[in-house]
Order: sequence, then C-alpha cells, then structure tokens
Amino acid sequence: MYPAFLGYELTLLLFPYVDKKTHLMRSAFISSGLATIVYAFIAFVSFGFFGLGYLKVLQYPILVLFAYVHLPLIERIENLLYGFLLFTTMITTVMNSWAAVEVGKRMFPKLKNVVLSFLIMLFGYVISFIPKVLMEAQRWLNYAAYVETGLAFGFPIALILLLLIQRSRGELQS
Repeated sequence: MYPAFLGYELTLLLFPYVDKKTHLMRSAFISSGLATIVYAFIAFVSFGFFGLGYLKVLQYPILVLFAYVHLPLIERIENLLYGFLLFTTMITTVMNSWAAVEVGKRMFPKLKNVVLSFLIMLFGYVISFIPKVLMEAQRWLNYAAYVETGLAFGFPIALILLLLIQRSRGELQS
C-alpha cells in the first residue's frame, strides 16, 4: 500500500506557488488521509468477501467483487468507477509530467518549454510500448515504486549526513 502514497514530494515543487491562503500542507494531509480511508475500506470489504487465500491470487479484487453482483445499479456504478479510475490516472500523468518539465527546466535551462515538454511526452510514450502484457507493466511499476521508496528515504538521509559533515568541518554555523 505504500506505493500509493509515493509522489508526496510533488508538493515540494508546488512551494513557489503557495501563499498563506493556499493551505498546501493541510491539503496534502487531507488527501493522504482520504486515500488511507479508501484503501482501508477496500481492504476491509475485500477481506470480508474473498478471504486471504483468494486475495493473494487476485490482481483487481474490487472489479471481481463487482462482477459477482448482478444488479443494474452496481453495473452502472462499475462504469462510473472506470471513469473515476481514468480521471485519477489522467491527473497523475499530468502532475508527473508537469513535475518532469519543472525539473527538466532546471537541468536544461537553455531548452524551450515546448521542446522539453515534447521530449518528456515522447519518452513516456516510447517507454509505454516496452511492456507487452499487463503483468509485465505491473512488475515495472513495482520496481519503480522500490526505486522511488529508496529515493524518498535516501535523499533526506543523505542531506542530513551532508549537513552534519559540513557542520563538523565548521562550514555551517550552529
């Protein structure tokens, strides 16, 4: 469940656009809390309906759960759920692309925004053709989540160690 919360560092890129009225950190905490509640509810319903043994082999338990129930209302809710999943995927893609462009502008300041955006989108589009089946794409996402987890914990630790080294050398004031 931890990979669902990766990407919180995107809020660091929003700091230049924040003022006192924005409440960025409160919004980040509320969205993480909402995601926690949704995942806990899904886990509770899934464990109650399927059990642990069956959940270990299921990839999308909520979709299988909806397939068991044959009510017209549930089928319409399932179609609505696909729309929400598509919307959240689109928002995630846009936010990550924006973050990549923001970081790319700092790495390559002489490139124009249009060229940089095009190259990032082209890179993402070309990469998406490499995995041939859904399980392979899921495996790639798991590897990316491991790397992201390492970076999310490793960079702050490395920064703290760097600051401690600088302070011990006398380069920083206490």
